[in-house]
Amino acid sequence: MENYGTAVYPSMGISHGVAWDNIQNKYAGDNYSKNWVIDAAKACDKIVSVDTNTANWFQTVDYMLGNMTEVVPNYVETDEFKLDRSKNEEEKIIILYPRRLYEPRGLYLVLDILDAILEKYSNVEIHFVGKGFEEDTKNVEEKIEKWGDRVKMYSLAPEKMHEAYKKATISLVPTLYSEGTSLSCLEAMATGNAVIATRIGGLTDIIINNYNGKLIEPNVRALYNAIEEFLDNEEVREKCRKNAVEVAKEFNKKKWKKSWERLIKENAGELDKKKNIQYNIVKIYITEDKFNDYAFNKMLYGLLTKNNIVYIVTDEENIRGKSFGRLQFIGKDQTLYKSFDKILADKEYSGTINEKEVEYI
Repeated sequence: MENYGTAVYPSMGISHGVAWDNIQNKYAGDNYSKNWVIDAAKACDKIVSVDTNTANWFQTVDYMLGNMTEVVPNYVETDEFKLDRSKNEEEKIIILYPRRLYEPRGLYLVLDILDAILEKYSNVEIHFVGKGFEEDTKNVEEKIEKWGDRVKMYSLAPEKMHEAYKKATISLVPTLYSEGTSLSCLEAMATGNAVIATRIGGLTDIIINNYNGKLIEPNVRALYNAIEEFLDNEEVREKCRKNAVEVAKEFNKKKWKKSWERLIKENAGELDKKKNIQYNIVKIYITEDKFNDYAFNKMLYGLLTKNNIVYIVTDEENIRGKSFGRLQFIGKDQTLYKSFDKILADKEYSGTINEKEVEYI
């Protein structure tokens, strides 16, 4: 809830998951320490959550806030993350931990059961695929020293992660806190891994226990028992793997995109009906050099302080990532759902823009 203390109006807030369910979180009686979360959410005109955990939490503390929240889960690229049956699992089974190497994501739960699993099952390897600080990774390195090639630690770029899932049979998502709709969980499911996940955050939206994975308590014993059952019972393991692929299809990008298109259209229309909201939408075509121009920046400042919503068209991807509030950087082909009150353009674009009533600056 980054808008706490300020409210860009109109606004739509996004929750990527409850982040305050950590080990420091304790009941404080009447001195409730999470009021800032509620205040930040209520400052928005609409809340979108990636999981039902946030929505349900809002519902318990403020009924109306719960009802102004809508759930749109994260998605998985099912064309990229898909089943691969070419590996020979009779010779080797890889258990994958595909996430950041630190305590909130359950790293130490896995390290605590690692020795017992590798001692009992000689055909098993455990791969830690992710990044972490030295204080955490050194503990994995100690296991590598003990077990050699049966324990591996490496990281992959996001576009290469599908390679790790294709090698694996079982994926572990043993989160302890701060979890939304886990991308790791969805990617593992789409690739046909047998997933073991804790009942934390948005993981309960994804896994149905013993149907498309195992949903366990966040402790060492539960994790060990779940891994043991998947390794000992091929029938249960294969059922969960098969169903995981089918469930993952419901979290596809096309469905996610449609949900967001509908949300933006509906809420933009509702907000326009409010008499106390008055703003213009301005679209600006500029060259990169214009960002260093004093006169342009002064004009931009004036537009924003007068409550305008400004879209700047640019091909610079590093600039597009700096959008904030009523200042948005977009690509030339990006779809928008509102008409513009004013269109401005750098003189260098003269004659090349297919827009009506362009004002050159």
